[in-house]
Amino acid sequence: MIASLLCGTVVAAVAVSSAASQDAKPEPDGGYTVGFVAPMIQLPFYAAMKCSAEKTAKKNNINLLWQGSTTSSPRDMMQIVQALVAQNPDGMLLAPWDATAFIASTKEMMSAGIPVITVDGSLNEPVDVANIRTGNIAAGKQAAEDLMKIVGGKGTVLILTDSPGNKVQTERYSGFKEVLESKFKGVTVLPVQYVNSQAAKASTITSATIAANPDLVAIYTTQDAGGEGAANALRAAGKTGEIKLVGFDATPAQVENLKAGNYDALVSQAPYDIGEQMIVAMKKVLVEGAAKAGLPRDTLTGFKTLTRENVDLPESRRYVFRSDCADL
Repeated sequence: MIASLLCGTVVAAVAVSSAASQDAKPEPDGGYTVGFVAPMIQLPFYAAMKCSAEKTAKKNNINLLWQGSTTSSPRDMMQIVQALVAQNPDGMLLAPWDATAFIASTKEMMSAGIPVITVDGSLNEPVDVANIRTGNIAAGKQAAEDLMKIVGGKGTVLILTDSPGNKVQTERYSGFKEVLESKFKGVTVLPVQYVNSQAAKASTITSATIAANPDLVAIYTTQDAGGEGAANALRAAGKTGEIKLVGFDATPAQVENLKAGNYDALVSQAPYDIGEQMIVAMKKVLVEGAAKAGLPRDTLTGFKTLTRENVDLPESRRYVFRSDCADL
């Protein structure tokens, strides 16, 4: 046990040393070049991040290479990371869908003098310079509180999430479960169901759950595909509005479904804030070096519960995923 703990301490120390050793880089005449890689780059969340990131990159004289895979496969994403590294960027912004799969490649980039800031997701080891992401555990807790106000703190609840190993999704439902299990004794939380970003699978699971649980009062989904499938199943069963549905994120389709009554609330991230903050943080690291830049280990960005009553208010605009930055 002691040996295991000592080993963990050494790994942590090496990780911190690697991050701190990222030296300042003279700014090239044409500006710094920074890569960005994410999975499922076509998602509205990343489109919203992109407009904010590009706007901020232009202000900071950064050439932003925005790339990503169209799947959630770590292997697909890794190929794009490798192609970008071959271009010798000054820094890398990485959205790791899997919390373990990108540890080795992050270490390699850091050893090669390419500082890495992870965003949106995070790694299981602190081998990067810093991490900027949504406070997903807190957002999950807020979703639970909001849902319980709607259903009165009683009944059976279904949780739909993406896949095992995705730390972001795990945080979103673990915070949710923690509140329900600790504060609401009249609630039964069913085993978490994985839908692998497939709306059809979410629909099938939801339909089966409705049939097997006549006291089902609510469904919580940690991403948009699960929400789409659950909404379809509720509609088919004639249970829309009767069984409450709270989703995560605020894509254009989700917002329209919220207004139509297919969702009862959406817990949304702030992609524009993440896009802006990651560029500012990377510029600071490149100009000053990691040690002097003194970035916090973790920066958790905000979230907001959107309802039919507040979704169109000006203060909600930063939480609705659009591909433009107008009026922000």
